[in-house]
Amino acid sequence: MVIDHGDVITSGGATVFLNLVLHLVERVGGHERANLAAKVLLVDGHRRSQLPYLAALPGRFHDDRVVHLIQQYIDTHLDEPLQIGKLEAQFALSRRTLSRRFESATGRGPQAYVQHTRISTPSDCSRRRATRSTRSAVAPDTSTQLRSAGRSS
Repeated sequence: MVIDHGDVITSGGATVFLNLVLHLVERVGGHERANLAAKVLLVDGHRRSQLPYLAALPGRFHDDRVVHLIQQYIDTHLDEPLQIGKLEAQFALSRRTLSRRFESATGRGPQAYVQHTRISTPSDCSRRRATRSTRSAVAPDTSTQLRSAGRSS
């Protein structure tokens, strides 16, 4: 997207330079020229957000209330290990019934749904894992320090 503060105009993203070019063409040459340039360049002009490109989460448009509840539970616990057996117990369904209802409603079994949701949902899970990894990579291991200190003395 393009940010225009008068003398300073900036943009960020993989192909957003095209939006910047269109913004500059519009600023200098007018709206009609910018629209013509967008058509020639085959660019979506005047886009203010990426929301039109966000794919709808699969399997959300169904009438099974229990599956909706399970999906909400999965969404709020993506950063934890999710076991199908615990879902069965929590929602009082047998493994076969859970799998059958879930697949009927979403087009995927519960495990496949969890995996797909983890992959396709931008969430804090990866940021939390990255923070933990960074902390462990940055934080010194005190046992190693103590051993090294013992050897050097």
